[in-house]
Order: sequence, then C-alpha cells, then structure tokens
Amino acid sequence: MSNQQGTDWFTQAFQVAEKFNKTISDASSDVGELLGNTTSHVQQVASGLTSQISQAVSDVTQNSQKTPEKQSFIDLSQVDEATRLAFYGALFAVAFADNSIDKEEVELIFSMMDLEGMTESAKRQVQSYIIEPPSLQICLRSLEKANEQLRYGLMINLVDIAWANDELDWLSLI
Repeated sequence: MSNQQGTDWFTQAFQVAEKFNKTISDASSDVGELLGNTTSHVQQVASGLTSQISQAVSDVTQNSQKTPEKQSFIDLSQVDEATRLAFYGALFAVAFADNSIDKEEVELIFSMMDLEGMTESAKRQVQSYIIEPPSLQICLRSLEKANEQLRYGLMINLVDIAWANDELDWLSLI
C-alpha cells in the first residue's frame, strides 16, 4: 500500500467517523428532545390529574363538613364508655395511619368527640391517643357488635378523617 493510498484511506475513515459521530449526535439530540417532550407531557398530565383529584377531595371534604346532620348523626353520650373509647380510638388510628397526625385531622376528631359523661381515666386515655393511637383492627373488633347506626356513623367519620388533610392513602391503612 502506497503512502498516498494510506492517506486516502485515513481521510475516508476520518470522514466516515465524522459522519457517524454527527449521525449519533443528531440521533441523541432527537431522542433527548423526544424524551424531554414526553417527560414534560407526563408531568403536565400528572399535575393536572393531581390538581383535579385534590379539588375533588377538597370539595367532598368541604361538603361533608357543611352537612349539619354529620355532627349530630350519632349521640355518643348515650353509648357505653368502652364503645366510645373504641370509636375515638378508631378515629385516631386512621388519622395516624401515615405515622403522623396532622392539625386538620386533630381538629376534625375533636369536633366529633364528646367526652362529657366519661370518667377522668377514660378522658386521659382518649387524650393519650394523640401520642399513641390504638390498633384500628382492635377498635373495629370492639365495635363489630355495635348497632348499625353507630357503625355507619363510624364509617362516615373514618372517611372524613382520612380526607381531612386532602391526602388519602388507603394503603397505609392495610
């Protein structure tokens, strides 16, 4: 192979490498742009859905809090103390399902509670639920024989507590 042929071959190889590099660079740029557009679109969709879900939860929560029957649906003052402790314990257990109790959840629970007629030790026990709530399963087992109206009221109140801070994570309850 002559020196001229070696130089031509090297020049051609260099040109092919440059074209290859440009093709790879263009393809990489196209893929990057495509991924950027896709990521941006996914973020926009996710943001829109999150906003819609938050608004729906907020609407439901506000509407449920405006319902006057909610506060007077169950008269827990007529229920025995053990049942009341289980009822309030279940509320705190759901509020603590995400390992913390938010201000909104505490405010809602206290708006639902009626400690009148309870012994001082029972009142202290309910207050201790803020720090260490009882097991939801144990509370629910204690209430399985309660009347239907009380169990229905508990269900409504548990959903209200779960939505109190506009976050709903049912997996944390399992």
